[in-house]
Amino acid sequence: MSPGGLHAVGDDSFGAEVEECSSPVLVDFWAPWCGPCKALGPTLSEVAEERSKDLRVVAVDVEANASVAGKYRVMALPTLILFRDGRPVATLVRPATKADIEEFLDES
Repeated sequence: MSPGGLHAVGDDSFGAEVEECSSPVLVDFWAPWCGPCKALGPTLSEVAEERSKDLRVVAVDVEANASVAGKYRVMALPTLILFRDGRPVATLVRPATKADIEEFLDES
């Protein structure tokens, strides 16, 4: 189960759900043992709901999906990567408040 009930994607679905998506996608890289990741989940769910018209928010469990985490060099958790037109355009590596995430999205 992903934190905050976000839509989970993995190694097998990442291409179709993120890299081939024409709309912006915010990817939450997390792990079940990561306390800050779990705490961030509800905040990301709020952001996903509020921005549902122009942004998808998905979660990748790095323990179960090491291939995609390695491809994007996820070295610390939580890591948020914003994709536009299937390409990563911005990365936020740290626990963040809702205001931090909104600023990150607005500036990216």
